[in-house]
Amino acid sequence: GGSNLGTVAIYDALRKHIPNKWVYFFDTTDTEYTLTTLLDAVEKKLIAGEKLILTVISKSGTTTESIALASTIYSIFIAKYKNQIEIVTISDFNSKLDLLAEEEWWKRLHIQKMVGGRYSVFTNVGIFPLTFMGIDTKELVRWAQKAIDDFLIDPENHQSTNVALWLYNEFPKRNLFQHWFFSKKLENLGKWYRQLLAESIGKERADGTSVGITPTVAIGTIDLHSVAQLEIAHSDDRSIAIVEETETDEHIIRESPFMNILPDIRGKSFWKIMRSGAEGFRSALITRKVPVYSYELSTDTPYDIGYWLQGKMLEVALLGYLFDINPFDQPNVEEYKTGMRRFLENE
Repeated sequence: GGSNLGTVAIYDALRKHIPNKWVYFFDTTDTEYTLTTLLDAVEKKLIAGEKLILTVISKSGTTTESIALASTIYSIFIAKYKNQIEIVTISDFNSKLDLLAEEEWWKRLHIQKMVGGRYSVFTNVGIFPLTFMGIDTKELVRWAQKAIDDFLIDPENHQSTNVALWLYNEFPKRNLFQHWFFSKKLENLGKWYRQLLAESIGKERADGTSVGITPTVAIGTIDLHSVAQLEIAHSDDRSIAIVEETETDEHIIRESPFMNILPDIRGKSFWKIMRSGAEGFRSALITRKVPVYSYELSTDTPYDIGYWLQGKMLEVALLGYLFDINPFDQPNVEEYKTGMRRFLENE
C-alpha cells in the first residue's frame, strides 16, 4: 500500500539512474514468490559479502503483512549474517514497531502523524529508501514543491484543478478512470494513483450517499490488444488519461526480410511505434467524444515524476472538496483489517 507503492513507482521510472544498487520489495505474503524468488536473491547477495539494509515500513506499526515479512527475513538471515545487516524502521512515533525498534537499538525514522500512507511518498517513507538507492531526492522534492507553488499562484488554471473538475463534472455518468501508460516503466505510477484515488474518494457522504470513481491501469501498447476494443466501443462510463514517456529511444528497427511485410516501419524507432499506438488510440477516443487527458513525462531526471505525483495528490484533495468528503481518511479499511485479525486469532 502507501508504504511502498510510491517508492516502487519512482524506482521503476528512474531505475536507469540507480548505480549498482539491488533493491527488493517484500510487499506480499505470496509464499512461492517471497520465500523463493526474493529470499534466494537476497541470500546470494549476502553470500557474496554485500551489506543489507532491511527497511521495515508501517505507519500504524501493526500492518499484518509487513510484520510477518520482517519477522521472516529477520529469522532467516540475522544470525548467519548479523554483521552485514542494518535494520531501519519507519513508523508513527511510539507505535508498536517504533517501540520495538527503540528496545532493539535499531535505527528509527518517523512518519508525520497527519500524513496518511498513500500521501507519504515525499516523507521518510519514500525519501529514505530512494536516497539510499541513489535517486536525487532533493530535486524530486523540489519539483513536487513546484507543483504546489504553481497551484497556489494560479489554482484555476492548474492541471490538478482541471482534472479534478473534469472528473467531478463527468460523475456519476463516467465512474471509471482509466490511466494508459505507454511505457512499461511507468506502470507503477498507475498502481500508486489507483490506491490514492480509490482510498481517498470511495466514501460515504454525511447525507448517506456514496461516491466513488474506480481507477484502472492499462499498459500501451500491450493492452491495446486486449481492452482497447472495450474502451473505444463501450466508452460512455469512463474517462481516459494517456501518459507517455518523452523520446529517449534511439533503437532503430533492424533490417530483415520481415521489413517487406510492413515497409512503413523502416527507419523507425521502437519509441516511434509506441507513440503511434498512443496517437492512434487517442484519435479513436476523441472521435467517439471520450474525455481524454494527456501527460508526457521524462524519465531522464526526477523533475517530471516529482511534479506529476504531487499534482495527482492535489487533484485528489480537490476532488474530496468537490464531493464534500474527507480525502485523507479511510474509515472502511479498518473493517477488512479487523476481519483479517479475527480470522488469524481464531485459526
